[in-house]
Amino acid sequence: MTDNLYRQMLDGWDQSGWVKEMFESMYGDRHCLAGRARMVVAGGRERFAGDLAPPEMPELAQVIKEQFPERICAATTKAHPFPSHTHMVITEFNDHPFTTFADVALVTEKAAIKVEEQA
Repeated sequence: MTDNLYRQMLDGWDQSGWVKEMFESMYGDRHCLAGRARMVVAGGRERFAGDLAPPEMPELAQVIKEQFPERICAATTKAHPFPSHTHMVITEFNDHPFTTFADVALVTEKAAIKVEEQA
């Protein structure tokens, strides 16, 4: 298994496993971007992750701002002095009305490539 969080997120994830406006669906079978990351970090046990926060994903936030700046509100695109800024970008993008799973998969793949290029 790879150490690349984004590759792990993409492994076996498809349109039927994606959701908006919540970390996971009621049955735990669908996840948003942050929820999918949290599930991976929790070893595939999202429902048992409790208060586990999603990991910081600066590469993903950067790719989203580069690829889909129109899906992030102006206030969020400004530099914030706190780490949760990445979660704000990721959540706004995931929940945007025009965002599709294809868009989610695209930015996650590009973030995976960024990590691999930095290694």
